Amino acid sequence: KLGRNAEAAELINDIVEATRQHLDSTTIESFSNFAKQYEAYSHFTINEFVLPDKESPLIEFDLDSIHTEDSNSCYMKLCNSSLNGKPLAFTFDTGAGVNILSDSLAAEYGVKPLDAAVSAEGMGEQGGWLGLADEIKIGNIIIKNVPFYVITIHTGNDEIDQYAKHLNMLLGIQVMQVLKEFTIDFTKNKITVASNPKTNPGVTPNMCYSNSLQLIGDFNNGGILAIIDTGAADYCTLYKNYYARHTAEIIDKGTPDTERTGGAGGIRITEGYILRDFHLTLDGHTVILPEVYVSEQHDEECDGVIGIDALCLFNRLHFNMNDMTLTVE
Repeated sequence: KLGRNAEAAELINDIVEATRQHLDSTTIESFSNFAKQYEAYSHFTINEFVLPDKESPLIEFDLDSIHTEDSNSCYMKLCNSSLNGKPLAFTFDTGAGVNILSDSLAAEYGVKPLDAAVSAEGMGEQGGWLGLADEIKIGNIIIKNVPFYVITIHTGNDEIDQYAKHLNMLLGIQVMQVLKEFTIDFTKNKITVASNPKTNPGVTPNMCYSNSLQLIGDFNNGGILAIIDTGAADYCTLYKNYYARHTAEIIDKGTPDTERTGGAGGIRITEGYILRDFHLTLDGHTVILPEVYVSEQHDEECDGVIGIDALCLFNRLHFNMNDMTLTVE
């Protein structure tokens, strides 16, 4: 994340060699693949950020429907965006740990393969290769030498796949780190980027990194650690951790239901409950979610996912990736 890729590759290789006798072959392969990624990056100035000369940095987006028969949910489609000089409407996905491109788009847009294998986790694990785009343009901002995980976007379910085309071109946390400080304004469908991002000493972070960007929040007067996910086309899905802490209340007030979710690597079907009119509080601001799904089976380290439908209930989300803070209006 600091851009010191040659050092990162050397460090990982040194650790593997020093501990090889204690590691299984799968772990060794995983670490070695990461080292190859950093080694490949070290030959380029990765994510070189070019701001407009005279205008304020600005990215416009549409909230485009996923067009299913039983859902009005949407995703963030970036306007006036391009890949290697050719128009491409990227999806802005704060729940994606990496940038993702389908293999067919990578070939069409001339993305260069680098000597490193990758795997992306979604509903399952999807293997692919590491690619590098010469540049992307989002709004009036240019980013050069942009890495992508290039994978085959396929869930194995034809019904879900026909609605999942927006998963073919995701910009995720890697781009958020480049932007550093920015505001998503849902009242104007604009992302404004700070020309001079700030670091505020003494500020208490409310975000952290794991496989995804996670946020400390409050849900029905109980603390949560949830993924902030503009790529999740619903209000909120809570996982087994939350269910275990609130089982009696969920069974008492909830309606039994089954959820089917599609993403990279496959689909997931879980048993759980639908809860109505739940309060979500972020940064002291509360909205009421019409419905929330609580899975009694989906086991993750965090409490769940806050989706785009919930985030749109706030006017503005201000991210500071230096301070690791999210403030809302």
